Amino acid sequence: MGKIVQFCKAANEISVREDDSIVVSVVGVARLTGVSPEGIRCALNSATKKPSKLARKLIEGGFKAASIAAMTKEGVDGEAMPIIAYYYGHQAGQHCKPEAKRLSQQFDKLGAKTTLLQLKGENSDLQKPVKIADEITIREDGVAIVSIRGAARLAGVHESTLRKPFSGAGVIAIKLAEMLASKGFSGAGVHGEWPDQGIPDQALGVILKYYAYEAGPRCTEEAKRFWEFIDDFNVRAWCYSMKGMVEVKTPNQQQPQLPELEPQPTPPVEVLPPQQQPEIATPVEKARQVQGVVVELLKNVQLGQTPQEDNVLKAQVAVSAIQAHCPELADALNPVKDALANTTAPKADVTYFTPTVLGERLGMSARAFNKRLKQMGLQVENDNPIKGESAWLPTEAGKAFSVMDVGSDHRLVWSVRVLDLFDLVLELFDGAATA
Repeated sequence: MGKIVQFCKAANEISVREDDSIVVSVVGVARLTGVSPEGIRCALNSATKKPSKLARKLIEGGFKAASIAAMTKEGVDGEAMPIIAYYYGHQAGQHCKPEAKRLSQQFDKLGAKTTLLQLKGENSDLQKPVKIADEITIREDGVAIVSIRGAARLAGVHESTLRKPFSGAGVIAIKLAEMLASKGFSGAGVHGEWPDQGIPDQALGVILKYYAYEAGPRCTEEAKRFWEFIDDFNVRAWCYSMKGMVEVKTPNQQQPQLPELEPQPTPPVEVLPPQQQPEIATPVEKARQVQGVVVELLKNVQLGQTPQEDNVLKAQVAVSAIQAHCPELADALNPVKDALANTTAPKADVTYFTPTVLGERLGMSARAFNKRLKQMGLQVENDNPIKGESAWLPTEAGKAFSVMDVGSDHRLVWSVRVLDLFDLVLELFDGAATA
C-alpha cells in the first residue's frame, strides 16, 4: 500500500508544459527513485561547480551544466529522467535504490514520456497514430527530408529533445555528434538547417540508430523497433514507401564505351615435374610389418605342445598384435581370431590355476593380473554378473588358455601356458608402439 501512495504522491509532481514536454519536480524525482530530495538537489547543483557523477552523466547525455543546475528550481526535464533512474538504479554503488531500478526498467519498456504520463494518469501522444507521411518531403535531388517532429516520433523522444541541440539551444550528445560527423553531417548544416528544413534521410538513420543502441539509458523501444525494421531496408526507400513513391535511380552520365581489346597471345605455361610425395604405409603394409616383428620375436620360442598348436598360438599372438597396432583392421581380423581359437581347445589333462596363483609367479596381485589379461584381449569384465556368474569372461582368444571353474566360486581359471604368452605379448606391444 505504501508504494501505491508513494506513486500517487509522485503523480502530483509531474507536469506537462505547453510545448507538450514533461517536467518532474525534485520532490517527484526523489519519490520515484527512492533518493532524498536533498540528494537530488545537491547532485544537480554541482553541475556548474564540481560536477557530481550524476551531473557528468547528464552532461554526457547532452544537457548543459546551467540547465542541469536550473532543474532544482524549474523541475527536472522528462528527458533527463532515464539518465537519473539508470544512475540510481545501476551506477550509484551503495546508494543504488530498487525504486530507481524498477523505474529504469519501465523506461526501457515504454519510454520516458509514456511512463511518466501513465504515472500521471494521462495518455501519451506517442501512443496515438501519426501520419508520418505528412512529416516527409522529397527534394528535387531525391533526398528524403523528415521534419524534427517526425524524427522525434520515430525515435520515441520529445520534439524538443532534437530541436534544442540542433538549433544551438542545447548540446548534442558527444556520441551522437561523432556518429553524425562520420557520415559527413556537422557544422552549420546541423545547427542551422535541420530545425526549419528537416533532417536528411541518411542523418535520420544515424539518429535512430543512436537512440536504438548508443544512447545508454536514453535508448528507446520505438527507435529499436524502427531500426530492426529498416536494418536491411534503406531509410530513403522507406521514406519513399511512406509517401507512396518508388525511388528510381538514373545514371548521372552515360558510361563511355570502352574500345574492344585485341586478344593477346597466351604465354606458354611451364609444366613443372610433379613433386615426389612421401610414401605412406597402408594398413595392410603396417600389418605385415607387425607380423614380421612377431615372427622374429617368436622364432626360437615354443608355445604349443605340438608343432600345429605352436603355429596356432603364434598366429594368435600375431593377430592380437596387428589388431592393437592397426585398429582399422581389428574388425576384419575377428573371424581369423575366432577360427584360431577353435583349433586350440583345452585338453582334459591341462592344469588350470586362479589369477591369484599365477599372479604370484609374476610378482603381482590377482587384480593386476586380471587387468593385464584384459589389456592383452584375453578376457573382458562381466558388467552385471548375477549370482553364480564369474566377474570375468574369456574372449575368443582367451578360451584357448582358460576354462570356467563350475565349482562354488564360478571363477575363470587359466592354464599355466598363458604365462609364456604373457611376457611375449607385452614385449610385442612395446616393440610395436616404438616402431
